[in-house]
Amino acid sequence: MHVGHQESILKDLEPYFSCKLEFDKNNSCLIALPNKPSIQIEFTRYGMLLVACGLGIVEGRFRDFVFKEALRANYFYLPSQGAFGFSKKSNQLYIYIMLDPQILNKNDLGAFFNPLIQRATKWAEYLAKNDIPPLEKLGE
Repeated sequence: MHVGHQESILKDLEPYFSCKLEFDKNNSCLIALPNKPSIQIEFTRYGMLLVACGLGIVEGRFRDFVFKEALRANYFYLPSQGAFGFSKKSNQLYIYIMLDPQILNKNDLGAFFNPLIQRATKWAEYLAKNDIPPLEKLGE
C-alpha cells in the first residue's frame, strides 16, 4: 500500500480521535486516550489496517486463566468487536481488529472503534485488579 494513502487514512481518523495522527519511525501510530487504553494503528504487510489496544501485563498463574477467558471471549463475540491476542515480547494481552482500508468509511468510524475501545477499557480495568470481566450478551 502506498505510504501517501496510509497517511491520508490517518488524516481521516484525526477528527474521530480529536488529535493529530502521524506514523513514527516504525510506521506505527500510538494514540493516548484519556482514561482508556492506548490505541496502536499500523498497516500490515498485506495492506490491512491493524488497530490494537494493550490491556496490561499478565503473568504467572493468572495468565493461564486470562488466556482461557480471552479465548472464550474470542468465540463469544463478533470479530468486529475485537479479538484477543498475546505478545510474548511484552507479556501483554491485546485486543485488536483488522480493517480493510478500502472499505473504511470515515463517517462510520464509531461503528468500528467504539466497540473495541469499550471492550478494551473494560478488560483493562478488570485486569488491573487481577480479575476478568464477565462475558455479556452481544450488543451489551
